[in-house]
Amino acid sequence: MNKKLKLALQIIVVLAIFYFMFMQVYKNWSSLKDYEWHFNYLYLAASFIVLFAYYICVSFGWYFTILKMKVKVSFLKILKIRAISELSRYLPGMIWHIAGRAYFAKKIGISSIKTVTSYAIELIINIIAGFIIFLIALPFFLGSEQIVKILPFIIVVPLGLILVHPKILNRVLNLGLKILKKPKVKLEFKYKDILLLILLYFIFWIVVGFAFWLLINSIYPIGISKFIIITGAYAISWAIGLLILFVPGGIGVREGVLAALLSLYMPLPIAIIISLVSRIWSIIIEFALAGAVLKIKI
Repeated sequence: MNKKLKLALQIIVVLAIFYFMFMQVYKNWSSLKDYEWHFNYLYLAASFIVLFAYYICVSFGWYFTILKMKVKVSFLKILKIRAISELSRYLPGMIWHIAGRAYFAKKIGISSIKTVTSYAIELIINIIAGFIIFLIALPFFLGSEQIVKILPFIIVVPLGLILVHPKILNRVLNLGLKILKKPKVKLEFKYKDILLLILLYFIFWIVVGFAFWLLINSIYPIGISKFIIITGAYAISWAIGLLILFVPGGIGVREGVLAALLSLYMPLPIAIIISLVSRIWSIIIEFALAGAVLKIKI
């Protein structure tokens, strides 16, 4: 019954968000129909290329983490495992995503414990880097006169950097493993390794932010001066969607947050359309990458 209730809640939340978005588009359909759409296919093609490159680059983050856990493996094998297991994010529950990665990783000699631990590290670092990007973009959202109001939020950055110190991270991860009744692990990370990972994922967010900026400009012109704002909006919507664990792949949640933030710089119906297109855009590349790495032997 709990599983049925959880599934029902997932469906209700997703449908409610999409219903609101649909109604906004429906109410403004006449203005959308009369809007002079200018599609830039060059920007669209470039956005797909950059996003494809991003998915390859972001796999290096997990590869770096695995290497630091004293596992010798080729990057191409890691790329294949991550690309294929990512497709299961849209199944209900987090278990399929992690289980898929653990299943394929075990085939190349990576224990389930190390896979789960490395996934947790990847997730934590990625979210922290995403929040840093958003905090950098936040003053642009609010305006210079309101910067003082957000100064207390700056503490999130040093606090996050303290929490990911290897000694603290070790305790947090082992507490989680204890709850799951799994054996303890000892991370061999140095603090500089963690900081390097945060820097890497920060760069990855810049890359995907640029891809998203190109996608927007293929539909609706927005200047390069808004690049950091666009990147911050994409990062925080992704992070929030990921933190809402009961919604698979953050579907609906990510689109809702993204549309709300984009609507500050463009009409809401257009922001909604762009947020929905961005989901299709990312799914296309995820399947394309998975298809491209199928021939890699593991």
